Amino acid sequence: KVRFDTDHHGRFGGDNFMEGNLDTHMISAFGMNVSTLVSNTNASLSTEEGDGFGVALLDFVTGLANRAVVPHVLSLSLGSLSAYSCDLLCAEAAKTRKVSRGECEAYLQSQRQVCMFKSEAQVARINHGLMALGLRGVSVLGSSGDGGSHWSFGPFRGAGRVPSVLNEVGCAFSFPIFPSPSPYMA
Repeated sequence: KVRFDTDHHGRFGGDNFMEGNLDTHMISAFGMNVSTLVSNTNASLSTEEGDGFGVALLDFVTGLANRAVVPHVLSLSLGSLSAYSCDLLCAEAAKTRKVSRGECEAYLQSQRQVCMFKSEAQVARINHGLMALGLRGVSVLGSSGDGGSHWSFGPFRGAGRVPSVLNEVGCAFSFPIFPSPSPYMA
C-alpha cells in the first residue's frame, strides 16, 4: 500500500534513494497493511545541497497541513545544523579574525548538507507548519538526520584557513540540529 504523491521518486543509486527506500520498507514492515505515502521533495541539488532545503521543507509542511486529508503519522528522516548553529559557527569564526563571516558562510554553503536553513525566521515558520500538522492530529516523528551533527561526518575538509578555523570553533560549542528538536516533533 505504498504510493507516491510527488512526481520525483528518486533514482536507483541516487543520493537519497537508498535511505528513502529503507525508510519506506521499515515503515511498511512495522505498520503492516497501513497505507504509506512517500513524498520526495529532493528534486534538485538546491533542495538537498544548500539552504534551498529549508524552502522545500517549509513548502512541504505548509502544503501538507492545508490538505483536505492528512496522514496520522509523518516520519521525517533528515537533518542539518540549525540556522542558529550556522550563525553561531560563522560569528565565532569571524571573532578569530582569521576568516570573515562572508568567507565562512560561502564555505558552509559549499559543504553538503551542513547548513540547509536560511534563517531562524524560516525555522520558526517551519515550526508553525509542524504545529499546524499537530493541531490536525498528525504525529510528526523524526530522527536527528544522518548524523546528528556535522562532526559525525568528520571534520571540515579542504585547503585554506576556513576549514581549519571552523574545526577549531566546532570543538568549543555544542551545535543544535534541526528539525528533530522542534517542540512539534516526537
